[in-house]
Amino acid sequence: MRQLFIFAALLFLITSCGSSDPKEKVDKKILFGSFEGDDYVNPYFNFKIKFDPAWKVSDNPVKSVVFGGELFDGSYTLSVDQEYPIRLSAEVKKVNPFGKPSPAEKLEEGMEGYDMLYEAQDIVKLPFDKTTIGGEEFLSSHVILANGADSSYVHEYCRVLKGYYLTISCIYNTKEDEKVAMDQLQKFERLK
Repeated sequence: MRQLFIFAALLFLITSCGSSDPKEKVDKKILFGSFEGDDYVNPYFNFKIKFDPAWKVSDNPVKSVVFGGELFDGSYTLSVDQEYPIRLSAEVKKVNPFGKPSPAEKLEEGMEGYDMLYEAQDIVKLPFDKTTIGGEEFLSSHVILANGADSSYVHEYCRVLKGYYLTISCIYNTKEDEKVAMDQLQKFERLK
């Protein structure tokens, strides 16, 4: 029993620690990017996105190179549905060093909670598709959550780069907000 505990502890330490190779260390400022005025700039994933003043955007200060964190979380103050405004967020997560990184697995993981929160007839999951955001290819998922008059449209985009998942989420609750949400996604640009 003691050997099993020691093995589990060692396995946890190996999976939770960053690489000991100095060449593979990632600068936290580069990985998580920063705001430069109204632009969010991320050198690691090679993109920037401009937010106009109608977006209320924040970045989460709790970030770990080992585990990941939120890059930004924005809500559109002029949304048609003011109770549930358009949300655009991005997060980064470290991939499992013992697995094969797959955007499809990451997107499926994000959808697991819907089955617990909604009835099966209220969930429409469209097949995964590939799309381009800011000149980079992403795997995308689209889920519609419809319960009576209330609907939510959830778009998630995922890609893997150098051991990290980048996931961009866009959520809106009315078809009238769809154009603004999709237009904001088009504002992603490559840095180089």
